[in-house]
Amino acid sequence: MKGVAKRIASHFQEEDLLSAATGMCPGCPAELAARVLFKVLGKNVITFRTPGCQPIFMTRLAGIPCLMTNIASSMTGARRYLHKIGRDDVTCVAFVGDGATADVGFQPLSAAAARGEQLLYICNDNEAYMNTGVQSSSATPQGSWTSTTWVGDSHRGKGNEVKYMPLIMLMHGVSYVATATMGYYEDYVLKVEKAKEAVKHGMAYIHLHTPCSIGWRAPQEKSIEMSRLAVQTNYFPLWEAEDGKLKFTKRIKKPTSLNELIKLQKRFSHINDQELDRLKQTIDKRLALLENLAVE
Repeated sequence: MKGVAKRIASHFQEEDLLSAATGMCPGCPAELAARVLFKVLGKNVITFRTPGCQPIFMTRLAGIPCLMTNIASSMTGARRYLHKIGRDDVTCVAFVGDGATADVGFQPLSAAAARGEQLLYICNDNEAYMNTGVQSSSATPQGSWTSTTWVGDSHRGKGNEVKYMPLIMLMHGVSYVATATMGYYEDYVLKVEKAKEAVKHGMAYIHLHTPCSIGWRAPQEKSIEMSRLAVQTNYFPLWEAEDGKLKFTKRIKKPTSLNELIKLQKRFSHINDQELDRLKQTIDKRLALLENLAVE
């Protein structure tokens, strides 16, 4: 364990490749996640981003702006050209939102995963299209308020369950799949390390849980606390799959009440006991599925 801790600490002595000042909202854990990401990956990377929160990052790295619909196909073209000129040491990495991943950009992502393209794809999941006005996405949780799943006499927030992208990507047979959150940053660092190695053999996919204080109507200073609670309530289980073998990286033996997580988010302030039970059932069902797939 001491060796692992020493290796994790070594990354934070490297040059910071993210600018000291960014346009990110106060308290947004995505900035911390990107800062850590580039420390682990180093300078031999090309970043790919889409319209949304992520282009606000300012890095001293090569970057290619893409549309929300063509991120994976653009990465594929760049990765194949790098291979042609003998630059297999360069990592192509995407850091994009859940809308570009689970919705409008899903088809090229699915195709690239099925082909085994050597790409590192990170979904920065803040559970809605936050940058354009908090519209619902496939990753928006059941019962949540958004500007397109409103709350009133005839509407009670989003009615259906989320599209669980990490498991969908696992079913594509990609080299490495993991879930992560900045509430457990050591776990995140280790997974980025593994993903960096896994892209030598195919696609690596990390699904990053990222609280959004604006879209979630939550206190700015509670982002990391919400990240931890998401894991501790089993709302967002931490796991990884290498070569298709799924294992949990953080087991929660005595889960915290889901109420502790949602009470910090006014997007859930309207839900009643029956609606809360539906959300709990969805969480329990997903956890049971993961437990059945886990090898240990």
